[in-house]
Amino acid sequence: MSTGRVLLISFDFSSAGGLEIYTRETAFALRESGVEVDVVCPRLPRGQPDESGVRVFGLMPKNRLARRAARRLTPYLLQAFCALRKRNYDRIILGHVGLAKLARPLLDATTCPYWVLTFGIEVWEAWNEPVRTAMAGAERIVTISSFSEEQIESRLVDGRRRMSLIAPHVDLSRFVDTPSSSADESTQTELRLLTVARLSSAEGYKGHDLVLEALAHLKGIPLPPLRYQIAGAGDDSNRLQKLAKDLGLQDIVEFLGRVSDDELVSLYQGCDIYVMPSYVRRRPDGTWAGEGFGIVYIEAAACAKPSVGCDEGGQTDIIQDGKTGMLVKPEAKDVARALRKLASDATLRQKMGQAAKADVHRFQRRAFVEAWAKLWTSCLAGSHQPPPR
Repeated sequence: MSTGRVLLISFDFSSAGGLEIYTRETAFALRESGVEVDVVCPRLPRGQPDESGVRVFGLMPKNRLARRAARRLTPYLLQAFCALRKRNYDRIILGHVGLAKLARPLLDATTCPYWVLTFGIEVWEAWNEPVRTAMAGAERIVTISSFSEEQIESRLVDGRRRMSLIAPHVDLSRFVDTPSSSADESTQTELRLLTVARLSSAEGYKGHDLVLEALAHLKGIPLPPLRYQIAGAGDDSNRLQKLAKDLGLQDIVEFLGRVSDDELVSLYQGCDIYVMPSYVRRRPDGTWAGEGFGIVYIEAAACAKPSVGCDEGGQTDIIQDGKTGMLVKPEAKDVARALRKLASDATLRQKMGQAAKADVHRFQRRAFVEAWAKLWTSCLAGSHQPPPR
């Protein structure tokens, strides 16, 4: 039995990245809660396949030349779509605040309340007029981390009343239920550190530099032999490889490039410490960089590995300092201090890893679906209080 109808407006409806996956999973979670869900993607061609009971609509013509001309009419195509569908939606959800300008004519033409999904840097940096208008008029703003929630609340008088935090989920069975391929620590000759992230010069906030500089600080300190594995590809790879060589680390740093899903699981299970001191920074052009959430920390935790991360950004919702890992300042000496402590104490690594594995179940899919069901029920009931977390 249907408990309502939702129109979800999204740039895409694929599994291409974290934002896209979160949007898809939101649609599926609502559908599992009995909500009828239509997804409209203004930039995708018509004839999109439906998925798992969710109806998916593209608005663009399939012809490339016609599509170029149609893009200028996107706001009006959204209005026409709703008019032709003749469906009364209970809520409209913007899958990204960047859709605010495209969807404005539709939102102005309807009395249907709307929600906005928010993630990270798009709401940390300065808001332009369409974004300010969209956030001010939203009945509910859903975000994925406490850090993003704080950034939004600080700019809205009634932000706390309208905010809901629903963290992404991870398929824990990929990690928990797969036997570890790592060697027994008593026979292992090297202590393995791991970072999984894009090597992107445009992003530049994942903290690879900090780890390399931290390893240089640890030279000469009596520790088990270290090996640092970097999984990921991108245009910053050559610079980082040169930095590793300049620091005299070329013999212990391994650049693995892009790895398969199966290889990734083996890397998590085979490492001893997951380290990604991702930090928040403001670029010279005024835009921001930083971790909106950080699913990789959950994946490492699911494999019973402690993590080292910075004390700012979305990862602070995942790493419990001193319990499941260590949170540090975004400075090489602080990263080195944390690595030294964990590298020199196998008992501490094991204790933190087991605590991380026990804690990570709060990010399973069932919790995600239940959170969306509670939010939907509370809003339809007319509650103005945030649902339980």
